[in-house]
Amino acid sequence: MPFWILHESASGYGLFERAEAEEIATSTDEIQTAIQDFKKFNKMVQNVGFMPFQSTENALENINAISEGIVPELLKSFIEMNLPKKKKVTLGVVDDKLATALQEAIPGIKCEKSAAVAEIIRGIRLHFDQYIKELKNGE
Repeated sequence: MPFWILHESASGYGLFERAEAEEIATSTDEIQTAIQDFKKFNKMVQNVGFMPFQSTENALENINAISEGIVPELLKSFIEMNLPKKKKVTLGVVDDKLATALQEAIPGIKCEKSAAVAEIIRGIRLHFDQYIKELKNGE
């Protein structure tokens, strides 16, 4: 299970860290239960960083690049700035193309796509406005 999760949204990139304790929600059922309550979910997943897009055009360029399996420079620098400088880091993502592109673009990153990662990202989407205080409700 990855300890870092990348979330791409229309407003920007978010990087989240999953609590290391093995007893904290390792199955998708446990994650689905924790998602319902932000306080429980926040104990499992904490926001590490957020990089807002500077304009609608910037957002569109970045999201289009990701959909084509290209790592935009903004995303690469955001990840390099926020991930620990260890040799190997596991990053959870939802897209296979993006996983492959990130592994090629950033040395030391191993990307994982799994049902548990998908559930965690679902929780991040649900509670995104609570994690990112700069966003107005519903933005």
